[in-house]
Amino acid sequence: MSKVLSLHHIVFGTRHRIPAIVHAEREHLCRVIWSLLKEEKCYLYRVNCVPDHVHMLIDLNATKSLSSVISKIKSKSSLWIKSSGIYPLFEAWCDGYYASSVSLEERDSVIDYIKNQQQHHAGIGYEAEMKNLYLKAGLIWHDNDLQ
Repeated sequence: MSKVLSLHHIVFGTRHRIPAIVHAEREHLCRVIWSLLKEEKCYLYRVNCVPDHVHMLIDLNATKSLSSVISKIKSKSSLWIKSSGIYPLFEAWCDGYYASSVSLEERDSVIDYIKNQQQHHAGIGYEAEMKNLYLKAGLIWHDNDLQ
């Protein structure tokens, strides 16, 4: 039997960064994402939503590709959001996503980072946060990323 640990910090936002995820209702969306990840046989360590984006830390199933899992999560959650009527400002998810592999040693700090998104965003916006994550991961930020 194969054993694989493939931890990924994933972030994707609403199209045009519209603040469509209502704080009082964000837990519904988090539960939908959790359920979709279970369908993909991925383990969810933590998910959190703020008005214009979602963070999650997952252990990717060894038989799945990251792009296919994220595509399914975004498309199926988008259908759920639109049919629920809970988030009337939601149009769609942005085209891209951010993902970075996470070591076992980093896991708990990433979980805490995701858990504390509401406090974190009291002082920093989505674009500034993403620029920082890109820089930390050694990626180059372009102004049209994640739109």
